[in-house]
Amino acid sequence: MAGPWIFLDLDGPVLDVSGRYHRVHRETVEELGGRPLPSPEYWEAKRNRVPEPEILARTGLSPAAATQAAAERLRRIETSPYLALDLPWPWSAAVLAELARLAPVALVTLRGHPDRLARQLDALDLTRHLERVVAGRGDGTAAAKAALIRQSGISWSSGSVLIGDTEIDVESGRALGLRTAALGCGIRTPALLQICSPDVLLDDLRQVPAWLAGTFP
Repeated sequence: MAGPWIFLDLDGPVLDVSGRYHRVHRETVEELGGRPLPSPEYWEAKRNRVPEPEILARTGLSPAAATQAAAERLRRIETSPYLALDLPWPWSAAVLAELARLAPVALVTLRGHPDRLARQLDALDLTRHLERVVAGRGDGTAAAKAALIRQSGISWSSGSVLIGDTEIDVESGRALGLRTAALGCGIRTPALLQICSPDVLLDDLRQVPAWLAGTFP
């Protein structure tokens, strides 16, 4: 029988991925002779949805080298040495445990390489809080994320929610008829998230249980 579910994005809401993203940027740009952006500047650009070609143009790389750097970034971004740089927020495990007491938690992420994802979640001791892990890259759009959830085999009832940190999360949740919570701690600024009109805009995962208290029976 269907019941309320919590669909939760990984990168941003649960994990701080800024170290991984910047390390890939720094190393690929340096190897091609450019000047990487400092971490704060790079992360501010990512959070403000500056396109990767524009970010790379600021590093002094030639157009050809920038194209090479962009391709190399995609090749490396989910490899094990870089995934090891991801860190759970200090509160992630405790809040995940609290959420799991409210309703089943399904981690939903637009990542490829499910084997690498499983190893990362196990290494970070996060798997035990999750009822399901739903992963697949698709084309990285809201439609792809919504399709991923539809094809998961999960039956959910009204009151179910999707929690994420991007416009893709908000749009995919809305397409599925889910309530949406956008978190400002990840890869989009609160100002950009507000434009997407989520049901609620929160600072981070710690505020979610109190919001859900009025959602679930």
